[in-house]
Amino acid sequence: MSENRCLKKLWEKNCKRASYTVEAALVLPFILLIMAAFLYVVFYLHDQYILYVYANRMARECCWEYVENEHAREQRTSREIIGAVEGKYGPELEDQLLMSRLTASVGTCKKNLLTKLYTATWRVVGEPETLIDLSVFHVFEPVVYEASYERLHIRQWFYKNFWEPDRQAQ
Repeated sequence: MSENRCLKKLWEKNCKRASYTVEAALVLPFILLIMAAFLYVVFYLHDQYILYVYANRMARECCWEYVENEHAREQRTSREIIGAVEGKYGPELEDQLLMSRLTASVGTCKKNLLTKLYTATWRVVGEPETLIDLSVFHVFEPVVYEASYERLHIRQWFYKNFWEPDRQAQ
């Protein structure tokens, strides 16, 4: 009986120590891996949102610059307007990204002469930077956002279609 008691005490003593070893060897690395994956997903979602916001912001700014350009004494080309918007928001966008890099940022400005509708489209592409190849997981592919903004310059359209014909009739 005393031998069983000694073996039992010895077994309990070793099992308690063994539980710490299992926890340190298996559980803690697994928890750290889950936390690292969670942080990676959070940073990836952050970068997706930032790319979405800046694509919309750049399209809106480009459209407004194009409308304001109509009233300027020295009018700029659409390429100059796109370059100004890219110069304003490009470095700011690259600073906001946490784990992605900006691979492409392309904008267009168009004006419909008939309806005075100004349209700006901006396409932003961001590619996540990873330590290992994650192409197996199709979730972490390059992020592409295309934003479009339209603005009708109602003052010119109204004056052209309603105000000036009445004045010419008199």
